[in-house]
This record gives sequence, C-alpha cells and structure tokens, in this order.
Amino acid sequence: MTTKDRLSARPATRRVFLADAKGTDVAVVDARVEKVRQLLVDVLGDAATVEVTPGYRDYALHWHKAGSWEAWGLDVAVGTVYSTNEPRYHVFIVPSIIVGRATHQIIAAALAAQKVVLYLDLNALTLARVRGIETYTADWRNQGRLLF
Repeated sequence: MTTKDRLSARPATRRVFLADAKGTDVAVVDARVEKVRQLLVDVLGDAATVEVTPGYRDYALHWHKAGSWEAWGLDVAVGTVYSTNEPRYHVFIVPSIIVGRATHQIIAAALAAQKVVLYLDLNALTLARVRGIETYTADWRNQGRLLF
C-alpha cells in the first residue's frame, strides 16, 4: 500500500503532528504548519481536510493530563480522542533526520503502531516515507536518526 493510499484511507479530517525540535522558533514552526498542510492537501486533493498541530502546541495542551514527558510522548503517538475514539494523530511529520529524545520516542511508538511517518525535506519541500528510527547517540538532543 502506498503512502498516498494509506493517507487516503483515513477519515475525512486527517490530524497531523508536526515534530519540530523543542528549540525551534514558534514563528518558524507556525510557518511550517501551513506549508505542511498545503503539501498534504496537494497530495490528497482539495477535498481533504488537514489539521496540523505543532509539537509545542500539543505539549502545552496535553502534557499536564499525561503526567510525565514519557507518558505525553506515548499519548501523542497512540492516544485517541475521547469523544470519537479516533487516533489523536493519523500522520507524523518530522523536518529533521536527527531528532531529540521526545521525538525519538514519539516516532518509535508511531511506527510500532503502523502509523504514517513522513520526513519533510525543508529545502525541496517534499515528503519521504520513514521506515524506522535508530538510536543515534545517548545525548538527549540528538538521540535518534530517521531511516528511509
């Protein structure tokens, strides 16, 4: 099944998690949100409704409910919306090949749950399917590396 087929098989509203690094400027992240939304609409067609949530916004809204950094990361990856029992996020987009500890945890759990994970090439504005993630270093800032 292709990435487009997997995305198309989802509900009319596709919820997307944008996994930017924690230190990325909010204005930069917010600009990326719109770029990602438009890229996905281009892939899926104009009828698609795409909601892109940056990590900093999800963290501010949901961290306290999860109770810990690790629990929040797992909830992002495999949590559901209480009222509909649908996944909180259908798609995960990462704009860096080397990721920190929280993104490593989120992406590893999303891949284990067979969710769609995509790498966003910021220069070419293209998306590539992520097949795995490996531990890169023990340093929490550069802990994982995406595999294609």
